[in-house]
This record gives sequence, structure tokens and C-alpha cells, in this order.
Amino acid sequence: MPTFKTARFHYTTGPRTLFERARSVMSRQKGLKFHGTHFQTRAVERKIPSDALEDFCGPAWKLVDVEVRTDSGKFVACGFTKIINGKHLYIVVGFGATIKTAVWKSGERAPGFTIIDGPIYEKVAQVNHELLIRDTM
Repeated sequence: MPTFKTARFHYTTGPRTLFERARSVMSRQKGLKFHGTHFQTRAVERKIPSDALEDFCGPAWKLVDVEVRTDSGKFVACGFTKIINGKHLYIVVGFGATIKTAVWKSGERAPGFTIIDGPIYEKVAQVNHELLIRDTM
């Protein structure tokens, strides 16, 4: 399986165009896939309610971070959070709308190790600007 380097961007500091495009693409998802081994194991351990994930609708979840390939600037995974029973459920959705992992958080996910400027930031902003234009044609 080929590997590639990635960079993560947080919604408070990442390129606006990246988050607009990720929201647009993910809002069209009608459901998520649960077949990943890592997710299945963690879902049981962490008592993740499957019914909360079965009705996934992009706009109902808050997009908090996006991971991109550094070579192409295109997103490969998105982190979402939603309050369920008073707690924040954070999920990472990867290729093919497959849940990679899910974890309960005490609050909204903090920026952590995210890119806030520099060449990769500019590249990601430009690539996603062009993709947004292409997507609307």
C-alpha cells in the first residue's frame, strides 16, 4: 500500500478554501462505512453508539480539522465532532466515507499540531480554491 506524507489543518487557522471544499464534499455523504478494523475495535472499547453514526449528515457534525496529502494538497481525512448525551464525540472520516476512529472528548478538539502558515498552507489554499471552482462548473 503506498504511503504519503500528510499535514493537518484546524478550522480556526487553516485555509478557508480547504474547509469550504471539505464541507461541500462531506455534506453530500449519505452515510458512513464502519468496516475498518481499527474503528470496530475502538468503537466497542469506547462504547461508541452506532446509531449516532448511522445517521451521519455532514452539516449536523462540526468539521474541526482536515488532513491533506502534502504532495497534492487534496484532503484525505476529516475530523468531525458532535455533542451526544452531553459529551463530544470526535470521529475521523477517511477515504470512501470510512470511519477511521472515534473517541469521546471532554470538549472540542484543540488545534494541536496543525499547519498555520508557510508553503504547504499556500499550496493547500490554492489547490482547494481551484477545486472549488471546478466543482461548481
